[in-house]
Amino acid sequence: MKRMRRSTLAAVLLGFAALSSPAWAQSAAPDLESLRRDIQNLRAVIDEQRAAIAELRTTLRRLEQAVAEAGRRGEAAREVTVTIDRQPVRGRPDAPVTIVEFSDFECPFCARFSQDVFPKVDRELIATGKLRIVYRDFPLPTHPYAEEAAYAAICADQQGKFWPMHDTLFANQRALDPTSLRQYAKELRLDAAAFETCMQSDGPKADIERDRHDGVEAGVRGTPAFVIGRTVPGSTVTGEMVIGVQSFEAIRAKIDSLTKR
Repeated sequence: MKRMRRSTLAAVLLGFAALSSPAWAQSAAPDLESLRRDIQNLRAVIDEQRAAIAELRTTLRRLEQAVAEAGRRGEAAREVTVTIDRQPVRGRPDAPVTIVEFSDFECPFCARFSQDVFPKVDRELIATGKLRIVYRDFPLPTHPYAEEAAYAAICADQQGKFWPMHDTLFANQRALDPTSLRQYAKELRLDAAAFETCMQSDGPKADIERDRHDGVEAGVRGTPAFVIGRTVPGSTVTGEMVIGVQSFEAIRAKIDSLTKR
């Protein structure tokens, strides 16, 4: 099929080239009927591709709905315990509720949470001392740039810039290649030499493997996934695991439930 499409396109282009060539006036008239057939074939290929794109969009919407429905059903209403030691934290240490987020910088659902939900959570719940959030990496194997993007966030964290890098990566999710990651580090005014040394070291990989292992043990099956529990002394959080994008209202309701006990 691909070869047929390429040959059809080539035939059409050659035909147009022949029509525009100065030598055409001195040559025999081209086979216009053949060109018309090639154009019709090309239009058929374009229509086929449009139909395929429409089908992919429909499939994506269904997947998004399935993830949202899974979150609403609370299918993962299981109590688990996860560690938060040496992880990036946003919020006051004495906030009554802690959320541990397992996320993937290349995951579109994670980006949706980061860009559509998290700003309001940050403004109304974290900044007011009601919540703190702990980030843990869970790059999925189907996302080719997710792990190196996690490297970049870990290396930015070593220079006190995890959250600015976190926001930058999600805002530029379609550009997570190595060159882009180093450009983001430059824009955030990170020490370039220290950042590169970190990116080439084994430290970030060990951190990611620990996060992934802990996530699997806790029952993470997709991203984003959240463990929501009361804040207690120590380096662990025990709470319910929920999978899928959570709304601001759902998070606020969970906080109210935990703090009224």
